[in-house]
Amino acid sequence: MDNSQNVEQERFLIFLGKPFKSFCLIFSLRFGVTFIAAFDILIGIISSIAGLIHFIELFVWDIGLVSIYIKLINCIATLAAVPFAILGINGIYSNELNNIRVYSSYKIFEFFLIAGIMIVKLLFDERKDEFKSFINFLAFMLLILERVLLLMLVKVVWSAYIRLKYSQILLVNQGEEPSSSFQQESNEASYQIVSPSVIDLPSIPTNKV
Repeated sequence: MDNSQNVEQERFLIFLGKPFKSFCLIFSLRFGVTFIAAFDILIGIISSIAGLIHFIELFVWDIGLVSIYIKLINCIATLAAVPFAILGINGIYSNELNNIRVYSSYKIFEFFLIAGIMIVKLLFDERKDEFKSFINFLAFMLLILERVLLLMLVKVVWSAYIRLKYSQILLVNQGEEPSSSFQQESNEASYQIVSPSVIDLPSIPTNKV
């Protein structure tokens, strides 16, 4: 079984499908990883500011709400993604498989960590208004939608790692269409090599009467 067949048998988190060939069906996986990593860095910077505010609320102003502790933990987890995102950008442009593997592993871990934090935040919400249960229901539905979208982004990073693992570098860097064109050109070149034209055939001498 060749690499192309092996890679299609890989499954994201065992049952969530084979690796993507592109990002949003338009862009290359390299662009997708770069976009996601840049977004992680941006959110990490914003989280560092928010985390500082929550730290002051807890340890300076002594506001001991559970929700503030949860928000601080969320900011720390988001900020921790920054060095992994830098590894991801380095790996995707230098084809460093280990860097992409580390970034992919962290994104999977971060996905479940943040999901757990958000669920705990909903359970310990201190709001006491009469619409609390309805608002929490909407927040929970929004959380599910957000997690599904983020899971697809995590799968993009994982897909880039799997494709590089099986040496599909052209597909990762340039996308599915250029890769298919390259494969077609290679097949045509191979056909031309093994199938010489009539002009290339040696002439057969004939006896003149």
